[in-house]
Amino acid sequence: MKLISLKNDQEETQEDMENETPAKPEYSYGTCLHLDEEALQKLGIKSFPEIGTEWKIEAVAKVTGMSQSASESHDYKCLDLQITKMGIGAKLKTSADILYSED
Repeated sequence: MKLISLKNDQEETQEDMENETPAKPEYSYGTCLHLDEEALQKLGIKSFPEIGTEWKIEAVAKVTGMSQSASESHDYKCLDLQITKMGIGAKLKTSADILYSED
């Protein structure tokens, strides 16, 4: 499976800077998962990982909605997905993990 970055482009136009428009968030709304205590238990997560730890996840999602609109200046499409099943694998190995591993 090819992984695609969902990080927003951070280019600010001159107009944005002049109008003091707030910077875009790093990632779009809805791309963050919030796992409550029950979900953590179901996934077998017993202790918190360090901030910045990356895990591989695999999920099944159900389409729950879709929307499309158009105006003179902009076309907009969105798709709503509800994750119905998810698994979290081992943390991803960093370069340091690979270089300094005792395996």
